[in-house]
Amino acid sequence: MRKLAALVGHILEVTGLPPEQVFAYADQGDLYPLGRDRAPLRPEPGEDAPVLRQVELGTFRYDGVIQIERYPGAGHDFAALITTWLIERDPARDGLADPALDIELNIRGGDCDVQMTIEFEERLEAVEDPAGNIPFDGTRWSLASVTITPATTLTALAAVNTGAGHMPGKGDGR
Repeated sequence: MRKLAALVGHILEVTGLPPEQVFAYADQGDLYPLGRDRAPLRPEPGEDAPVLRQVELGTFRYDGVIQIERYPGAGHDFAALITTWLIERDPARDGLADPALDIELNIRGGDCDVQMTIEFEERLEAVEDPAGNIPFDGTRWSLASVTITPATTLTALAAVNTGAGHMPGKGDGR
């Protein structure tokens, strides 16, 4: 629920609302297990550290529900605040539902109560860690973003010759 927590933090920072006016929780969560190897995490050149395994454990899709009491104003600026955060920080939203917004105006107070539901999808990624709290595949892991290290060199592999001019798959029925 990293995205939901980040969005709530953003709302609190930008609006200056006291935390006791903002409630958030995950609802309707679905886990999609994968267990996909994501390539080794290699240390930086010259760094004396082991090569660690990385794995994408799965995906967590959920509805993030945010409730705000006594939001100052009619809610349009709140909708814009949420929209800009999503555009900047969660741009890969293909296949996810559009946010739903309910605004209850308080005529006497000039403020409103807001409830917003936003569908989020987050990868559950882990890095091998002897002190980690997740047992999986015979070792311990910690949740962390997977780092893909780009190749800096490429070694050409020569074709394997199995006989005088005969290559596997050439003329042998394969």
